[in-house]
Amino acid sequence: MQVCFVALNALPAIDPTIPGPIGGIETRSWTLARSIAQSPDVELRFAIRHHGRVRTTHYSGVTIVPMIDRLLSLRHAVATRVDVVPTFPFLKLKQWSWNLLWQMPLLAICRPFKPRPPATPQPLPALRNLPTDLFCTFGVQSTSAQVVATGRAIGKPVVLMLGSDGDLHPLFQQETDERDQYGTSGRIGRYTLLNADLIVVQSATQQKRLRDEFSRDSLLIENPIDVPRWQAGLQQPVDPHMTRGLDRYVLWVGRSDTGPKRPEECLEIARRCPNVHFLMVLNPYDPIVERHIHQTAPPNVRIIERVPFEEMPKLFKQAAIFLNTSSFEGFPNTFLQSAITGIPVGSLVVMGDYLREIDLGFCADGDLDALAQFVQQSWDTPREAERVDAVRQRVIERHALARQSQKLIEAFRTLLDTYGSRDGET
Repeated sequence: MQVCFVALNALPAIDPTIPGPIGGIETRSWTLARSIAQSPDVELRFAIRHHGRVRTTHYSGVTIVPMIDRLLSLRHAVATRVDVVPTFPFLKLKQWSWNLLWQMPLLAICRPFKPRPPATPQPLPALRNLPTDLFCTFGVQSTSAQVVATGRAIGKPVVLMLGSDGDLHPLFQQETDERDQYGTSGRIGRYTLLNADLIVVQSATQQKRLRDEFSRDSLLIENPIDVPRWQAGLQQPVDPHMTRGLDRYVLWVGRSDTGPKRPEECLEIARRCPNVHFLMVLNPYDPIVERHIHQTAPPNVRIIERVPFEEMPKLFKQAAIFLNTSSFEGFPNTFLQSAITGIPVGSLVVMGDYLREIDLGFCADGDLDALAQFVQQSWDTPREAERVDAVRQRVIERHALARQSQKLIEAFRTLLDTYGSRDGET
């Protein structure tokens, strides 16, 4: 069986020498790819996007399919400061930079702005002739729509793996050009959700919403964690420079945006707990938000820009608590990493039922004061070893990588059997 994963921004998760943010989709897609590639009867390719040649096209038994985009860095720099809108003058300035004086003309010459996308998503040329039996794409956005279009054009099934609850945005129930906060229009989102051959969800909540709001059945496969690999990382020594000299702290991980991660709420919790140290891993995204967080952070908060995926266990190792302030998530990989590390999770809004079921931590249901109280209590009184071990065992039994990847392999085979039977009938 030949399978092609498509997660275009995953190269920093694959190759630790490549700088760039690593989010849930990147972590999950590469974790599953490495595991599935170990199956002797699966040949796995992984499509990524990069601005130049990649160092090698083979990692951990996976063949990398690079899609070279020389303008990638330039487009990202402009996109963080300028929005494309559907009405004249088609551009909306978010933040001024003198660099825009040369960046925008160069980008316009090389690839003119197109305020309105094609009515129907177009196939990705780089994937059309790729030897594969099926595609597996991550998240509801324009790339996934193109992967679905590619599959339909060449007669290959497409598996869509939801990346967060935001992939079921209400806009996606409509044929509209209005866009969500990440720039995905209702038209694109709806096309992706209605035309993927199989949708894999992360939670029962997503499964119910998909059925109720989009009349689509789905397969529930919860996020995996490679327990031996994570535990091996916990054994590695920690460089004090990485933790800004802290040997114990509340850990927050996210990117500098005004979207779901909400880094400013971490600062609010820190202000309520002045005797507690906080370490923020603030992946660069929006320079305005990034500068604001650095300027307004209280003295008990230290900020680092980026940590390679392979180094993350070291950060968790010295954390006392993991803090999540997101407005929505899919299924946070960081929660599983916290459980295996043995630290509790404090969540402002998300995953309350799961945290209670597993006994992994506390959800404040939006109450900053209640979350600050939990953080302070957890800082002052660490959990007993027996309770930590029990939580770790529950997560291992439920989320171990081998189990989750085998479920996905079986889903691929079932889909191919069904797809082949359907083609035979027509």
